[in-house]
Amino acid sequence: MPSNLLAHHLRTLEQAGVITRRRSEGDRRRAYLRLVPGTLDSLVAAPAAAVPRVLFVCTANSARSHLAAALWRRASHVPAASAGDPASFDTAVADLRDRVGRLAPHLAATS
Repeated sequence: MPSNLLAHHLRTLEQAGVITRRRSEGDRRRAYLRLVPGTLDSLVAAPAAAVPRVLFVCTANSARSHLAAALWRRASHVPAASAGDPASFDTAVADLRDRVGRLAPHLAATS
């Protein structure tokens, strides 16, 4: 990005009150930019309503939903379920699940 284009956009953000600019106290050649706290808060969407549970579905019933549900249960207090058929949970997927458990125990599925 050309420096004049960057300078233009920084000046526009400064004029809009989104950032502040402060010169260094030493030789005053360096400029320090700071995001003004709270100026971008209106851009954030309102928090989503709490959901009672999460359902994972995968195409071709290849057990991705089982793995996704297991990982979700490790990362969230919201209950998760899989719509996949447990019979499709083949040995390759079971092997992957076991390897994830060895390499990253905090992500392993709980049975």
